[in-house]
This record gives sequence, structure tokens and C-alpha cells, in this order.
Amino acid sequence: MKVVLVDAQQERAEAVTRVLQTAGRWPVVHLESIEGLLAVVNRHEPEVLVVNLQSVTKTALEYLATLNRHYPLPVVIFADDMDSSVIASVVDAGVAAYVVDGLQNHRINLVIDIAVARFRKYRLLEEELMATKNLLSERKVIERAKGILMKQHGYSEDDAYHALRRQAMRKNKKLVEVAEGLVSAAELMG
Repeated sequence: MKVVLVDAQQERAEAVTRVLQTAGRWPVVHLESIEGLLAVVNRHEPEVLVVNLQSVTKTALEYLATLNRHYPLPVVIFADDMDSSVIASVVDAGVAAYVVDGLQNHRINLVIDIAVARFRKYRLLEEELMATKNLLSERKVIERAKGILMKQHGYSEDDAYHALRRQAMRKNKKLVEVAEGLVSAAELMG
């Protein structure tokens, strides 16, 4: 597993690197600052990001939120202190694990494992949600197209559906594509 490690203290970063390596995780890059993180992540494509900070700043959260939008991956933050006002911002920035009281070598791999599992589950839920939204959106278009056929041609709901289906089969298109074409044409004609 490739890891990007952000830690301002070189000695601590070397110790974390040794702990990660014993578990088969390989820090591909060690950054002393979170600045420039997006470019490093794009270049090295890590599976996880480990960030060790004294405290979580607004700037750090902005970098992490940008990273989450462009390159979502499990992010683990170890912080020396906690500001309760940043907890919601940490979650919004896409952080999978936020551990207070600093970095302890015996917890690193366990926390990473939990963060990766939580991240994967969250991504799966997001994908399922998007698929459901797409299905509902397609269903709405098909219902609108059926309504147009029912109004213009006096079809029953069943007949309208079968007419759309026949047209989709004739044109070798998806039902929703035919429905979108019909809705667009009806909107164009007023």
C-alpha cells in the first residue's frame, strides 16, 4: 500500500515510515507541509494519506477538502490537540480517521486499517446513492415521455410504455434515451 506522509518533524516521519514498512505500507513521499499535496497525490497515486499535525488549521482543512474533491482517498490525521470547532470541518474535508493525542507507533497500522475500511464503505454507499439517483432520474424521464404519449395519442399507460419500448428496440437504444428524445422534441414543439 502506497502512503503519502505529511509530518513536519523528520525524526518522527522516519519512525512512522519504519512502522508502516513493517506492515507492508510504503511511504512514497514524505512532505513536511501540506502545501503542494494535490500535485504529489496526483503524481504518486497513493492508497492512503497520513497527516501528523500539531493542530488542524483552516488552511490544512482547505487543502484536504480540495484533495477530497479531486482525488478522494482515505485520510488519517494524527493531531496533538483537538479543537472541537473543527470536527465538522474535518468530516467535510473527507477525513476518514482523526486521532487526538498525537501519533503513537503501536496504533498507526490499526488506525489506517480502520480508516481504509471506513473509506471504502463510504465510497460504496456514495456509489449506490448515485446509482439510485440516476435510476430515479431515468424513471422520471420515462414517466414524462409516457405522459406525453398518453396526452397526444390517447394511449393507456401500458400502451405508452410499450410504444417507447418498441421504439428503443427498433433504434437499438436504451429506453431512457428514447424517452429523453421524446421529451426534448415535445419541449421544442411547445
